[in-house]
Amino acid sequence: MPSISELAAETKAKRGKRLEYALFWDAPDYYAELVRLTDKDDFETAFVTYDKKDGTTALVPSLEFPNRIIMPLPPEHGYLVIYKQCSDVEEYGDTLTLVKELCDFLSVWIDMEERYLKIVAFYVLLTYIYDSFLEVPYLHITGDLSKGKSRLAVDLLGSLCFRPIVTIGVSSIASLMRVMQGIKGTLIIDEFEMRASDQKAGEIIQMLNASYKKDIAIFRCDVEGSKSKKMKVETFDLFGPKILVSRGPLKDDALNSRALPILLNRTSRDDISLLIKPALARDALALRNKLLLWRFRNRSRTVEDADQSFGQMELTKRVAQLFALMSIVTKDDPDMFLFLKSYAEEMQRENARTRSDSMAGNVVALLHGEASKTIRKEYIFMIPDLVASLNEDSERKLTTTYLSRFVHKELQIKTVRRGHENTRQFDISLDALNELFARYGFEKITVPEGLAEFLNV
Repeated sequence: MPSISELAAETKAKRGKRLEYALFWDAPDYYAELVRLTDKDDFETAFVTYDKKDGTTALVPSLEFPNRIIMPLPPEHGYLVIYKQCSDVEEYGDTLTLVKELCDFLSVWIDMEERYLKIVAFYVLLTYIYDSFLEVPYLHITGDLSKGKSRLAVDLLGSLCFRPIVTIGVSSIASLMRVMQGIKGTLIIDEFEMRASDQKAGEIIQMLNASYKKDIAIFRCDVEGSKSKKMKVETFDLFGPKILVSRGPLKDDALNSRALPILLNRTSRDDISLLIKPALARDALALRNKLLLWRFRNRSRTVEDADQSFGQMELTKRVAQLFALMSIVTKDDPDMFLFLKSYAEEMQRENARTRSDSMAGNVVALLHGEASKTIRKEYIFMIPDLVASLNEDSERKLTTTYLSRFVHKELQIKTVRRGHENTRQFDISLDALNELFARYGFEKITVPEGLAEFLNV
């Protein structure tokens, strides 16, 4: 019997059509995703199609159109070595049944708090329909040594997520960007111990911060050819889910605010296998096949399905967006909404605690103390006065120039010189101060009703 590739070549020769290759195709009437046929001796690839009207599925060697044929990438293609494919689709029942299967599978191989277990399971679902959204949250797995971070990220999520791209650190950002552009899957970076001050790490962090949003082009300039000095500009679309693994918190505030934190602790269970067994690959493949069918049935979910009530909570905009996006995949589980709310509030408090312990937090604490003494509609803060107060309890002596630049960069407050002494200072409204206080975990300054009318606030 001819192989799929031989059939495709024969079809092309007969009809003279243009041949193209793809991992996924979204046609008006059906979806098609590349799968690897495990029942074949040569592990050939094909497409599994899903009819959008009646939900039927089929395995086909190619997709035919009037002037071209779309073929799945051949088995030897480099992309197919990088990520684990499905072999078909498999019925899963309903979403909650699938989530339970994911949780049961994870629990065999790792010990996690139940709340984190469910978040991870729902995040796996989200990776399968992320391309229906305009933004996507990241997952940050953290914990001390020997807590199971690599097993969770590399062995488990690297076997479950949609087209997982697993890497240990990043040796070449250029090659990583090209792989991400081609596969358009879930990036998993283990050992993500990076500081924004390192040049290469700074590039990677910038890339991650830019690719949480759809249709944001990332530009890279490289030499055109090994012997040429001519430069060429390449454009990359790297939008997609990301899973980052590190021992401590992420060093970049912007990146940290885009990631759902998952903290792992040392296990006390003695029934978890020390080594990975072949059963993991077998069970993970069955789950990927079910997840692929779930993707086909749920790609119609959009941001319209998100719970908008997160926007009314006392959360920063970024945190509210993260959990609103998660609510799109958790809407089938009524108990998860209350959990997501408490989890969002916990994340907000933790982010505020982290900020309050920083240099910026010390400055905001000083502003809070000064502003609480007298309630005004507008405040004027003198930089030399702030420097004097901060230097009282600090071994490191600040200067007015340093603090002016720090306030501008970290708090986005511009200082000006005024008065006959040309003193550095800044004006800020009570509303702007309260936004700053909320971000750093300080209580807002409330204005008494009578005074509010007098101040017109």
